[in-house]
Amino acid sequence: MGIHKAKEITFTGRVFGASEALALGMVNAVVPTDQLDVATREIVDAIAAGPPLALSSSKRELDNAGQTSLAQALEAEALAQSVNAQTDDMREALMAYAERRQLTSPVSRHR
Repeated sequence: MGIHKAKEITFTGRVFGASEALALGMVNAVVPTDQLDVATREIVDAIAAGPPLALSSSKRELDNAGQTSLAQALEAEALAQSVNAQTDDMREALMAYAERRQLTSPVSRHR
């Protein structure tokens, strides 16, 4: 949402609804209460189906993004790509792409 909007909301204590929170980017989705468990499960399943090493390095880089220079971020990304390129998950992704099929479950999770 940006630092200026965050400061405005913090300093004024203005109350707003779910649709405005969504528009501001404060939340990823707005769902009815009775659909919350299903919506949450869909997101959890999508993340869990991803390649664990790649997700871990992406999380680390995003967590550090505010404290690193562009050069440091690019160096971290280059290292992450070189590590991830050697995984069974990457080989499976390339094979699935070449064969025009869906990915199987991440391979590295089953070791």
